[in-house]
Amino acid sequence: MPVPSSSTLLLRGGHRWDCAAADAQAVLAYLANPHPDQHKIFSLRGADGQTLTVPAREIVGVLDGGQVVAEAPIPPVAAMCKKAELPGSPYLLVDEFLSASESAWVLAYALSQEPSFIDAKVTDSANDYRKAKVLYDLKPIVDLFLPRVRAMAPEALRTLDLQPVNIKTIECQLTAHGEGDYFKRHNDNGSKDTAQRYLSYVYYFNRAPAGFSGGMLRMYETVVENGFYTMGKTFQDIKPRNNCLVMFPSHCPHEVTPVSCPSGQFADWRFTVNGWVVREA
Repeated sequence: MPVPSSSTLLLRGGHRWDCAAADAQAVLAYLANPHPDQHKIFSLRGADGQTLTVPAREIVGVLDGGQVVAEAPIPPVAAMCKKAELPGSPYLLVDEFLSASESAWVLAYALSQEPSFIDAKVTDSANDYRKAKVLYDLKPIVDLFLPRVRAMAPEALRTLDLQPVNIKTIECQLTAHGEGDYFKRHNDNGSKDTAQRYLSYVYYFNRAPAGFSGGMLRMYETVVENGFYTMGKTFQDIKPRNNCLVMFPSHCPHEVTPVSCPSGQFADWRFTVNGWVVREA
């Protein structure tokens, strides 16, 4: 594995650290070890003379000249999932869902398809309820995501205390939110056409550092009234962290809060690969 003269470390949560060459060599050796010490701590000298102390498990890759030259292996799904819960609205967080090179490729693909994005709509054609751009013709993305989502669906259902189901299909789209974009409160299976959606997933990715703020996934408490799921009073905001996947039951109410993107450039928008595991009727 080549030793770069200067390197940028990729850290969990989409953070980066410009690292001195000697310390980069130590990180490269660590990543090349098939059985690395997960409890190791690095003290890494930065280009500005400051030192970053970080657990080795927080390092996910190394860039040299803008190219990924090393990346940490992706751990099993069971080790990646973190469950959180509002009353009746559980969700899973999976940090570093893709490898560093895969995440970079997804962003490059999204940017290359800018002319093909169209205005997003909702199933009941309501006005002023959603503002975003979507891409539906995305076979390379589908080929990357659907096998992984299908493979982790049974475990995700168990963790979320959902009954196992026979999967009919998995839907997928690519969504981009720019300045002032939003999606008001809704659930993902509230119409006749979407009634069989069972498990929702959202994968976040963006250019680093992020050129936007806002765009929180706001998860609401779910309560049952008169035999129907409805929204409670409490909510929790989930920050759209780069290379993070969120999964939750499709009946749970949620929204996307307004996005601020001062540059207005498409490359600075908030991007997601999102979709739904659809059960057989």
